[in-house]
Amino acid sequence: MNLDDLIAATAAREASGRGLTPEATAAAIVDHLTALAHYGPHVLGRLVDQLQREDTPRATVERATLARLIHPDAVEAMRRDHAPYPDRECAWILRRGPDGRGVDPILWARGRRDRVPCPPAAVDTIIAHSHPAGSDLEPSAADLTAATAALTLRRTGFLIVDAEVTRAYAVVEGHNDHTLAMLASIYDKTPLLEIGGADGNA
Repeated sequence: MNLDDLIAATAAREASGRGLTPEATAAAIVDHLTALAHYGPHVLGRLVDQLQREDTPRATVERATLARLIHPDAVEAMRRDHAPYPDRECAWILRRGPDGRGVDPILWARGRRDRVPCPPAAVDTIIAHSHPAGSDLEPSAADLTAATAALTLRRTGFLIVDAEVTRAYAVVEGHNDHTLAMLASIYDKTPLLEIGGADGNA
C-alpha cells in the first residue's frame, strides 16, 4: 500500500458521517507501518499532518466556512489555479454573488512559500489567499495587516485557504450596513469607504 492509499484509508469517513475512532486509526497505521518504514520519517509526518487536518474540530469548521463563503464553481476554479503551485501562496479576488458567496475568482498573483501580493480591498468582494501545502491557516502578522482594510468596507471578506482549497479561515467575513453603522457611531467615522485597502503582502 502506498502513502496515498494509507491516507485515504485512515482518513476515510464512515457511512454514518463520523470519523474513524482513534483505535481504528491507530490499527490502520500499525497494519501498514512496516510497509511504509523505508520511506522515512517525512512520509509518516505527512500522514500525521493529513490526519490532524482531516479530523480536528477546527478542520470541520474550516471546511464549513469554505462552503458557506465561496461558491462551489469558484472553489473549483481556485483549485485549478493552485494545482500547479502547491508549495506557493496564491491570491484571488472574488465578487459577492446574489447569495453572498464569492464567485468569479480572479487569480491576482502567485508568490513564494511565505508571501504573496495581496489585492486591494473593495466593497462587495472577498479577498482570498492560500497557505502552501503542509501549512496551517493561522494568519501571519502581514495577513492581519492586509485584512484590516476589509474591516470598514461593506460586505468585504478576507479569507485564508489551504493549498487544496478544501478549507478556509475567515479573518474577516464582511460587515453589513447595519454593523458598519454601529461601528461608525462608536468611532464617529464615515461608515462606508467605497475604495481603499492595503495592497501589501499577505
